[in-house]
Amino acid sequence: QDALSRFVQPSPADFVWEQPDRRFMEEDFILPDVAGSMLEVVLCLDTSGSIPNEALSYFLNESSSILRSFDRVRGFLIACDEQITLIRDIGEEDFDLESVGGGRGTSFAPPFAWLEQEGVRPHALVYFTDGLGDFPALEPDYPVLWLMVNSDVQPNFGEVLRVKLQ
Repeated sequence: QDALSRFVQPSPADFVWEQPDRRFMEEDFILPDVAGSMLEVVLCLDTSGSIPNEALSYFLNESSSILRSFDRVRGFLIACDEQITLIRDIGEEDFDLESVGGGRGTSFAPPFAWLEQEGVRPHALVYFTDGLGDFPALEPDYPVLWLMVNSDVQPNFGEVLRVKLQ
């Protein structure tokens, strides 16, 4: 939980001086408005056949925990086995095991390709997986955290957080 929170950080707040805070327009001083502090994150769930329901439940719980940790979050939750089975705006609805689909082989490339195609560049991408699959050849220009469950697989890019489930 702590490692995930440290990895997924919102963009720092930035002060905007061009348009002062309207609530204080009648005062003898000028206060800036605050912009920023929005977390843009993509959470990817490996829904391939090698992922047991216990691990998938863990993925969904940790995803919810990440989202509750921040005041303002936007981005996507993407479920993928060998192809994308679900794309949802974060905060759109709660997710359950039945809604994510999957159960086939594993390729980690489709979410990265979709983000590239859509022009989405998140502050961070967290991929929940067992690591058994084909990794993308090219590293994206945003941070990637592979949360590997019961695995010692080493991806070709990104940081790795290993979790043992009983």
